[in-house]
Formats: sequence, C-alpha cells, structure tokens
Amino acid sequence: EEEEARRREAMERRRAELLDSLPDEPEAGGAGTITIALRFADGRTGRRRFDADDATMGDVFNWVDAVFEMERERIELSTMT
Repeated sequence: EEEEARRREAMERRRAELLDSLPDEPEAGGAGTITIALRFADGRTGRRRFDADDATMGDVFNWVDAVFEMERERIELSTMT
C-alpha cells in the first residue's frame, strides 16, 4: 500500500512535469497550426493544437499522458478513415 502511494506520487510529479514541458498551444487557424483530435476506447475525447513545424510525437504522447492520465508506454495511436 505504501509502495503504491509512492508510485502514484511519482506519476503525479511526472505528469505535472510533462504538462509544464508542453509547448504553448498556438492560436486556431494560425499558419502552420495542426489540430490533433483523439477518441479513446472508453469514449473520452481530446483535442489540442500544435505547431506543425516544431511539435514532435513526443509532445503528443506527453499531452496524452499528462492530461488523460494514460501512460505513454501503453498508448496505441491509429488514424481514422
């Protein structure tokens, strides 16, 4: 139980750091702005804008981990057609 509490604390600290490390979200419609929209298996959705020239997949994974509390090691991304 104590170990689980330490693990949760460490994860909360990590997520706060990830959130702080995210690049500023550009304005909608700005040049070079892309929008990432997600739909999770549990029905949740998310949307965020990134700068197409500077954003990395790491930024996307950090956003998902920090905001949606999904560990990046367990995330699978796919495109929708």
